[in-house]
Amino acid sequence: MTPAQIEGDLEHGLTIGGKVCKHFVLQEVDTGAMFDAEEMVPPERQMAYRGALLTFQLKQLGEYKGPFDLVMLRKLKPADFDTLVEAQNRLGKEVGKPGED
Repeated sequence: MTPAQIEGDLEHGLTIGGKVCKHFVLQEVDTGAMFDAEEMVPPERQMAYRGALLTFQLKQLGEYKGPFDLVMLRKLKPADFDTLVEAQNRLGKEVGKPGED
């Protein structure tokens, strides 16, 4: 089965390879990604945990197809991080997976 995906656009974007990348594709996560995200950051640190989970969910930003890491996500403007978290929540609600509030 193909994992569910959601697409959208960031307001400011992230510069990767000299290009500002705004269009994103997020993919649903499995339990393994959740465990891996917890190893990176404890879930009690909600913002950092969401960021860690996003490194597994983010499949494409502009033409860049990953891999993504926390160092990259830390460079996002807060509004763009919020956009990704909102997409993460919508995707979670659509498929009933983690990321929901």
